[in-house]
Amino acid sequence: MGRAEMDMSRQFDHLIVGSTLLARLTALLLAEMHGARVVLVADSASPLAVPPLADIATTLVTRPDTGAMVAALGRELGPRLFGFEPGSAARVESLALAETAESMTALGHVAHLFSAIGIEADLVADHRLNPEGLVLRHRGAIVLKRASLARQIDVALRVRGVHIMAPATVQLTLYRDGTAALRQGDLEYGAATTLIADDEAALAHLGPKRLDAVLRPVDRLALLLRAGPTMAAPALFFVDRGVRLIGLTDQPLLALISGPVDTAEARLASALADDLPLRPVGRRRVTALMAKDGSPFVGPARGLRTLVATGFGPVGFVFAPLMARLLANRSTAAEVNWLRRHGRGAQRPVDFAGALG
Repeated sequence: MGRAEMDMSRQFDHLIVGSTLLARLTALLLAEMHGARVVLVADSASPLAVPPLADIATTLVTRPDTGAMVAALGRELGPRLFGFEPGSAARVESLALAETAESMTALGHVAHLFSAIGIEADLVADHRLNPEGLVLRHRGAIVLKRASLARQIDVALRVRGVHIMAPATVQLTLYRDGTAALRQGDLEYGAATTLIADDEAALAHLGPKRLDAVLRPVDRLALLLRAGPTMAAPALFFVDRGVRLIGLTDQPLLALISGPVDTAEARLASALADDLPLRPVGRRRVTALMAKDGSPFVGPARGLRTLVATGFGPVGFVFAPLMARLLANRSTAAEVNWLRRHGRGAQRPVDFAGALG
């Protein structure tokens, strides 16, 4: 059956591809706030995922426009996130530790920017935590339990009439004009616009040749540890070592390590304060996309009008309201200006400091 002949009940305004919170929240906001017909291609949120990754909304932003955007979007999205089950989202203190002159200078810029946009943070020389460097203390970072929240979002998606398809059950065809066709069994569906908001999905459906030249794949390692040191704060970022630790009171210690995978566990061991053996109970190697300049990318794939959203680091889910408005053609003037600087061929700024972003 051709696209023009398809039953209108199987035609959607938007196809969102991805199992991330950014993909799920964008789909929800499109249906909830903009009245769109949406289909989401995403894996189910399994509580048995190993490890059960978390997301935390804090990042080392160095540009005022991106810092202001993250802060504004976080304030907009916060009430929606905290409207789910208690404990799915929490506000915590995070510490970023810089150990080299370059990263200490970067933290100084971040601290100045945070102050300017109203984020409560202090840059201190805490020799107990970091004997030879600086510590940026950020209060009020949002941490999300990904699997729990994703399951609740999926319930809300179905209530709003969003059609959810498992990737393994779908044959997806992307067209040059940004439309898409989906075949599931004997049924074919169509979508007028397509957004891929998941790095692994972008690599699977587009491949390196269809990705913008500014993007490159990077490997990261996620470890869930049975035992770990007493945490100085629920979230610790070791900027120079590429190590991020999240230790919530009711969960094992989660370590997210960027940079070369073959040295990941050694860098993690060096970051842990106590001389304890690593005791991982779960691990996952994650392939992420990162712009060569370290900044987010929102723009079309090469040769297609399919949109790709990537490179946000740990704050990706915060950008869901921006992505929903972009697809609904309701972007604010500030968002239009920001998107113009973060798409294909733009004079791209460097937004994030350090390997973590």
